[in-house]
Amino acid sequence: LPVHVAAKLGMKNYFELIKSNQLSCKQQLSHVCQPEGCYPLHIAVESGNVDLVVYMIDCLQASLTVTDIRGQTPFHYAARTSPTMIAALACYDNEKSRINALSKDGYTPLFLSISSCKPTCTAALLKQGAVLNIMCNGRSPIHMAMLQSGNKLNEMIKTLVEASPDCIYQAEKQTGNSALHVAGNKQALNALLSVCPDINLNCRNNAGQTALHLHTYLNNLSCVVALYYHGADLNAKDTNGNTSLHIAVSAENESMTKALLVLGADPNIVNDNGHSPRHTAARLNVRGRELMRCLIIGGAIRCPIESSGCAATCSYRNADESDLSVQYTALNYLETVSVCKQEKCIKKVVEMAATGKKFDVLLSLDGGGIRGVILVQILLYIEAALKKPLISYVTWLAGTSTGGFLAAGLAKGMSLRDCQKIYLRMKDCLFEGRIRPYQSDAFEQLIKANIGETSKITDIVSPKLIITTVLAEKHPVQLHMFRNYTLPGDDNQCCTQCSYIPDIPLWKVLRCSSAAPTYFDSVDNKFVDGGLIANNPALDLLSEFERYKSCQEFSECNEEASVGCLLSIGTGRIPDMPIESLNLGFINVIDMVSAFKNLGYMVMDQVTAAEGRPVDRARSWCHCMGVPFFRFSTPMSKDYALDTKSDQDLIQMMWETLEYVVNERNEIARLVIRPELNL
Repeated sequence: LPVHVAAKLGMKNYFELIKSNQLSCKQQLSHVCQPEGCYPLHIAVESGNVDLVVYMIDCLQASLTVTDIRGQTPFHYAARTSPTMIAALACYDNEKSRINALSKDGYTPLFLSISSCKPTCTAALLKQGAVLNIMCNGRSPIHMAMLQSGNKLNEMIKTLVEASPDCIYQAEKQTGNSALHVAGNKQALNALLSVCPDINLNCRNNAGQTALHLHTYLNNLSCVVALYYHGADLNAKDTNGNTSLHIAVSAENESMTKALLVLGADPNIVNDNGHSPRHTAARLNVRGRELMRCLIIGGAIRCPIESSGCAATCSYRNADESDLSVQYTALNYLETVSVCKQEKCIKKVVEMAATGKKFDVLLSLDGGGIRGVILVQILLYIEAALKKPLISYVTWLAGTSTGGFLAAGLAKGMSLRDCQKIYLRMKDCLFEGRIRPYQSDAFEQLIKANIGETSKITDIVSPKLIITTVLAEKHPVQLHMFRNYTLPGDDNQCCTQCSYIPDIPLWKVLRCSSAAPTYFDSVDNKFVDGGLIANNPALDLLSEFERYKSCQEFSECNEEASVGCLLSIGTGRIPDMPIESLNLGFINVIDMVSAFKNLGYMVMDQVTAAEGRPVDRARSWCHCMGVPFFRFSTPMSKDYALDTKSDQDLIQMMWETLEYVVNERNEIARLVIRPELNL
């Protein structure tokens, strides 16, 4: 009808015309729009025309009590419109009866503003008398908010918590689920935990389940990852003694089982029935075989001798059976020569160490963006073999970009699990829902939050730390190394290639090393990502060690430096992919464009090369010095991007790494042989 069109378009003059005819005016305001089932006042409110709405109520006596086909009042419509509209309507609701009215769907205006993720409208409703203690369809306002998404979700949850700080402790009557349990997505969890960082992550529902238990059962991988990096207990038990890993295995959920294992869940915890996850998997059908393999890779052992009801794959009686076989590849002649040379180097160093000689252990960490989780996963396995923090053995440490970030974290005393959590959180904060280039300011704030705003690189006394970057203020660009030490006898503490700057903050050093072009801005229009020259800093670490040793000899320093081994960790080897065209002829424009693209990839690959020849050169140099060289880098199933956003991809990347290091366990055993000799 015309009255509905006028209300939609905000035609106040139309309503001024019908005002003179009181009977006609009342009839027109009572017309219901079909099929929507709403009145002209509803339409005017929804359109956001405050002047028209006030005129209709003041001059035309439009009623606030009218409800549409769903039982929604004008306040329900205003809840999704604007704070100004809410304030205008509130002036005519003296008893506050309409502002808290329930629709036929069981929603108050407050709940509609929450479901629409309109935090300013929510705040306006609360200011005008909306109450938080009304449950709608069994849910509290905070629980409704935890089911939403969008860039205003953080502000929404903050609004609710400020209005009622105790709302975060509200639980569903039937299930006892808290806000953490009912979260519909990772964004909601992160929003709640940013507003309430001290909330109990391990609170339980009526079934004794933590939020991690429930999200594991519901297969919410992103929520499981978020709860982990915020500090939830992976090994918490429910009322039956089951951990999240028990739940994942019982549900035959292979991907969740892998995720929990790479995040550090203990595969050998037993439930109240005395069953471990491996025991549970052994009793499953064909699907249980792959789960069994995953658990064995993750460190699951067989059941103790006194256990009963065990299948062959978990029984102690079959402990002589090999759970995992090592996959060997045939070596060519040069690889065989390299292996023999490595054995001689190891034997020589072990013999010298037995006489009391002390050696330096060099650790080099490649760049690779979010693929730094691969570095962490490899080091976790090595550290488990050492049964002692790896950093306690390392005397020289070099890192590029993401490797520099991990190096700084380890040097400052962070655990590898702490670093893993930082990577997972950083991915969500920097990359999720965004496109390149990413916000450099946000990156800097994250580094400061985790490394410290006032910490300096020179505050780290041990190990000797090198962080690489590229000085790009003039041609030709050159590698620049920040370090926490001075060369023996060197009075000039700042040089072109290296710098010992006592006052430079550590966060800025890391920012310089991680300023990858097209990902983040350069630092001071001067420094860019170290990966452009030294994505694998192993050779640069060796060069710096030899420079330090030469300065010792020149300055007649009593301290003697010798390398015990060089451990180089990579961020993954991408699979071989065919190149279709390299011809730059101008006959076929499409082929020419493809060729330019392929050549660009080739140049970038070689500029940032961390595998292949850089590894061969480092190995050859070490063997010439009689130094054992160890290199570990995961062969990946696909080329994971430096800014990988998917939790599924990230978990798969970490799982492939765990499979790789388990297969390389004999080589790792040779690395950690005789750790008491500082090897």
